[in-house]
Formats: sequence, C-alpha cells, structure tokens
Amino acid sequence: MSLYVNIRRLFTLAAIRKTIETAPPLVTTVYDTCFPPAVRIEHDSPVIPVAELRGIANVIPVVQRGAPSQPIVTESMRADYIEPLPVRAHVPVTAVELNNFKLMGETSKERWAARKTLALRASIRRSIEALAAQAQFNGEINFPMLLSNGAFARYRVSYGSAIQTYAPEKTWDTAGMKLTDVYTQLDDMATLLQEEVAGSIRFLAGKKAYAVLLGLVQAFGSTAKVSVAWDERGINVGGLVVAKMAETYKDPETGAATPKIPEKEIRAVVADSNAFFYGAIDDLDANLQPLPFFAKPIKLEDPSEMRIVGESKPLPAPVPRAVCKAVVVA
Repeated sequence: MSLYVNIRRLFTLAAIRKTIETAPPLVTTVYDTCFPPAVRIEHDSPVIPVAELRGIANVIPVVQRGAPSQPIVTESMRADYIEPLPVRAHVPVTAVELNNFKLMGETSKERWAARKTLALRASIRRSIEALAAQAQFNGEINFPMLLSNGAFARYRVSYGSAIQTYAPEKTWDTAGMKLTDVYTQLDDMATLLQEEVAGSIRFLAGKKAYAVLLGLVQAFGSTAKVSVAWDERGINVGGLVVAKMAETYKDPETGAATPKIPEKEIRAVVADSNAFFYGAIDDLDANLQPLPFFAKPIKLEDPSEMRIVGESKPLPAPVPRAVCKAVVVA
C-alpha cells in the first residue's frame, strides 16, 4: 500500500464522522444558540433558492368550508438564488513528517489523522461563527472573499429585507437615566418584533452597552415597580433578560478584532424561524454531497509535500425582520 493511499484511508467520510462524533464539542455562541442542530439543513444543490429560506409564518384566518387555502407566508417569493461559497483551509504535511508517519503504529496514525481533522474543523467553525454573527445581528453577510489571484473581494449575501431599527429617546449613559427607562425601551423593541413574528426574544448587548447597564444596576434602588437581578444568563430588568455579547472575531483580511455586536449597541432577536444550510461540496471525493465538514489529503510535487484540505459550504439564513437593533450608548 502506497503512503498516499495509506493516508487517504484515514480521511474517509466514515473516519471523519467517527473523529467528530468522539471529539469534545466545539463551542461557538451564535452558531450554537441561534442556529441549533434542529434548523441545520444539508442541501443537495450548490445554490439555495431564496424561496426556501424560512419566512415569517403569519396568523391566518379561518375560512369558509369550500374556500381556498391561505398562504402561510405572505412575503413575496423571489425567484433568485443564493450561492453559498466554500470555507476551505489546509494544513501542510512535509516530507519529514511523512517519513515519521511511516514509523507509527496504526493507533498513532489514527490519532495523527484525527488531530489534523479537528484542527481544520476548528478553524472552519470559527469562520462559520463569524458568518453566523453577521447574518444574525446585521441581517446580511459582508465578509472577505479570497480570490484565486490572492486578492480580496467581498462576499455579500442579502436576505431580501433589512433588520428593524429602534431609536431610543435617550441613551443609557444619559444623566438621570433609570432602569425603568431601560425596561420601557426593551419592551418597545419587543413590541416591534412581536408585530412581525411570534417567538422567544433574546436581548444581547455589546461590551460598552452592557457595562453601562451594569452601572445603572449598581445605582439602582429597590422599588415595587421594577425587579432587577443578575445571574449567569445576564441582567434581568423587570423580566427582560439582557445578555452580554462582547465576543469578537478576527477579520481574515485585516486581522482586526471585529465585535459580533458593536460595543454601543444592543440586539433583540427572535431566532425561532432561522435556518442554516450546508451546500453541496464541489469535490468528487465528497461525492458532491452537502456535508457540514469534509477533509482529504492531496499531493503536491514542487516542493514534494502533502496537504490535508478541509472544506464546508455554510449559509446561515436568519429572518431579518426578526431582529431589532438599537444604539444605546452615545
């Protein structure tokens, strides 16, 4: 058995699946909470019809017996498509490492392949998390795209509508701001969302917004009108919980840390209607299947080495009208 064939057998679909199933889970906040496994779809086509993205299911009337049925989604059905682009990465395997590989026992070879697989999966998942954050909190994707000549362009995805915007009369750092005012603003944002979609609402605050809210909590005096509590979920203001979202991702083009939610802003989100698509991978060794993750070894001649290439074709699909943003710190 040649060395290349020996390595290829460690990266079959069954081997990759086994490696992922037995590995510790990856934690990615937005992907895990806003796009849970129940809404992840492996789509056979390399393009996703916009009509298949989940719209907002509205309340419909009862109908007279014999009357025609009513559409569950009243938004217009667009005939265009969204093309998920691949997230593709590799780890190099030098000739020296390959020589060492020949001396390994079978168990050590499997562990070696698992380390390569999981390293690629972790890197690709971080990119998926960044795409999920842009889609969920901005209602669109605007992400660096690497061209074949090494230059950067932009990968843009629009979902047909913009997220909602709420303009508070005064920001949280305004002198005399009270928690009752914060509660009213949060409740107003919830009302905007409930007019569009039913579901559980999450409030998430950027770094500075959350810090200012903590200051208001610290200065809060107990009243019978508003209850305030803090726990691992966030700050509970009269029954509306504001969680902290101070996480960032590294911009692949500039290397800058980019906040998932701008530090002076908050988001109210109803993620119940979200979907997440994995498009068909453009690789014969993957049988052109839609897979959350695929990896395989390839040979290079000059210089003589091997690469383990990992790939995924993710497309987060939130409902933009189920998101509301507000700037709450001046």
